[in-house]
Amino acid sequence: MRVIGNLAQNGRGIKRAAQKTSERRHCPAARIRALCATAVASLLAIGTSALAQSSAEEARATVKVYVLRNVSDRNLNVSWAENTASQIFAQAGVHIKWQLGEPRRGEQYMPIVIDLSSNTPKTLAPGALACAQVYEGVHIRVFWDRVQKTVRGANPLGTFLLAHVIAHEIAHVLERVDRHSETGLMKASWTKKEIEEMGAHPLSLAPEDVQLIHQGLLQRVTQQAAGAATNWAAMALARTKSDCVRGAAF
Repeated sequence: MRVIGNLAQNGRGIKRAAQKTSERRHCPAARIRALCATAVASLLAIGTSALAQSSAEEARATVKVYVLRNVSDRNLNVSWAENTASQIFAQAGVHIKWQLGEPRRGEQYMPIVIDLSSNTPKTLAPGALACAQVYEGVHIRVFWDRVQKTVRGANPLGTFLLAHVIAHEIAHVLERVDRHSETGLMKASWTKKEIEEMGAHPLSLAPEDVQLIHQGLLQRVTQQAAGAATNWAAMALARTKSDCVRGAAF
């Protein structure tokens, strides 16, 4: 009986030892699987966070611009002007998304609206090629007839000048500061030579303007997040209280 009992005990001991050996064999794999799952979850979390941050930065660096084409002129090439203006802002890390017509109410981000007009009254901002509602931050009016008069109807020079005028006023609106730079796109006025070379050598934004633009973009996004959809009634009120800022005058 004792022999049998000892054999039984030995058998149970051998079985427990085998189970422990099996557990030791399987535990590392289980731990590895757990570690892998944790690592995957962490990577997914990091990826999601990075994607969200990237989307926010992209939205902040993208400006939607609506153009109202209230001019009928075969010499007017708006698309060409838009492409040139886009290239100027791309160098500053800003993407311009062009749209035709009026913006929809409830835009997610505050847009810019450009009214491209002609037959400009002589008494309206004499000498200016465009006006921007700097402090309101939305509306721009460009005087195509004055742009054409400046280059004496020469094309495509008129289109290149139009591109720079548009870019100049968009920069004013984004900076939300009534100021000009000593050089480049944001000069108060351009020389005849600078205008003649705009096609081959587009003017660029000065470093201080790039900084102001990005500060203004962040401010726009912050205001939009706080105020939800664009308050067009407030925008209209701001227009009545702000004066046009001269663009490039010649």
